[in-house]
Amino acid sequence: MAEAQQLSVAVLPTGFWDSLTGDLLHHGARLPASLRTVVVGGEAVRADMLERWRRLGGAEDVRLLNTYGSTETALVTHAMQLAGPGAPTLPETGGDLPIGLPLPHVGQRIDDGRVVRLRARPGPWLPRQPGGIGGPVHRTRRRPLVPHGGLGR
Repeated sequence: MAEAQQLSVAVLPTGFWDSLTGDLLHHGARLPASLRTVVVGGEAVRADMLERWRRLGGAEDVRLLNTYGSTETALVTHAMQLAGPGAPTLPETGGDLPIGLPLPHVGQRIDDGRVVRLRARPGPWLPRQPGGIGGPVHRTRRRPLVPHGGLGR
């Protein structure tokens, strides 16, 4: 069906993406030639999930983006290209992969090396909040971030 519809972008929950990848591998299927970008989010992407994705026929031509954001506000705050054309070399984690760098609408501050505080900056996509600039603060302790300087620095 995706082939017939010339699907070029898919936005999928991480668990569904991983299950779909496994099913496609099991059946020896390839990704549709029209598919250019897959965006996943909702839970951590593990190294073994990415390895499975890379074994999938056609995956080398598809940008795989891992996204992260506050569920309560439905904002995507971080993104990282994990695979496909132009993807950076990822650090060896053995577990969860980086969630990436903050998007332009997000301010990030790391407290004591473990707690990440995020504040969305106002703009055309996010109106100014009463009593202050930006949106709610979100904290995370689990998922690894890319260091402030980026990969390889």
